[in-house]
Amino acid sequence: MTQFSTFYSGGKPYGKTLHPIFAASDDIRLSWNYETTALRNEVQLSFCITVCDIHGQAVYDSGLIASDAMHYTIPANTLHPGALYHWRITAVLSSGSLTSDAMMLETAIDDLDRAKWIICGIDDEPAAPVFCRRFATDREVLRARLYVTGLGLIDCKLNGMPLSDAYLTPPNTRYEKQVYFETLDLTAALCDGENTLTVQLGGGYNMDYSKWGYRYDTPKGLRAAVILTYCDGTTARIDSDGTWEWQDSPITENGLYLGETYDAGRRFDTWHPAVVSENIAPTGTLRCNEMPP
Repeated sequence: MTQFSTFYSGGKPYGKTLHPIFAASDDIRLSWNYETTALRNEVQLSFCITVCDIHGQAVYDSGLIASDAMHYTIPANTLHPGALYHWRITAVLSSGSLTSDAMMLETAIDDLDRAKWIICGIDDEPAAPVFCRRFATDREVLRARLYVTGLGLIDCKLNGMPLSDAYLTPPNTRYEKQVYFETLDLTAALCDGENTLTVQLGGGYNMDYSKWGYRYDTPKGLRAAVILTYCDGTTARIDSDGTWEWQDSPITENGLYLGETYDAGRRFDTWHPAVVSENIAPTGTLRCNEMPP
């Protein structure tokens, strides 16, 4: 008996990572392989890739391709940004045909630059400021996403729940050329009524980092967008702007080389308005982070 073994999107295997996230403007590479318990010299004769939206409507069909190649590329700009899709493969083998289960892939938004670059806006900048945005949901939410990038490193929570177990994000880059943003799932952490989103910034790859690495020399800041998709099909978007707030934190020092100093006795109750400062934002092209954490 022959069956599908492992599926990959962008080189990342399903079942070991969250469903892959891509830029819709890039090619999306799919691949797969097989396992067999009885047959020898099994050959793939042809295959067909189909992609559907979350409503089950077909949006792409490769057609039947006569090939033993176990990979296929969905052309760039075939899928829409900021959307969920399911793909499956039907393969014809020398012993018969197989159809896979549907597998999810997601495209990130392509307009994060609509959101404003916000900073604390004070001379004595905290070592690890916490930025905050409160928002309410009045209808049932189908899914919610946070798209966020920051200088330096970011730690994001919704209602006190961590949104990722990844460290050292976003990745280090030539900030004047490209800047990666993260796509985080807010859905499970949402509650009825008011929600509190926090993004804490650490030093990361600032001027304390190795002189041989890519560094930034501006105040800490972030750019973020929350997109809520409701069950009735409508959406709402919350961009970073001057309505966000910030406060200091118990972390008094932090760095990639020397760790952090945490003063558990420090308490902060006052929030301050965030300052929009586009003139010091990193100028690199914003790209969704497709790398493993």
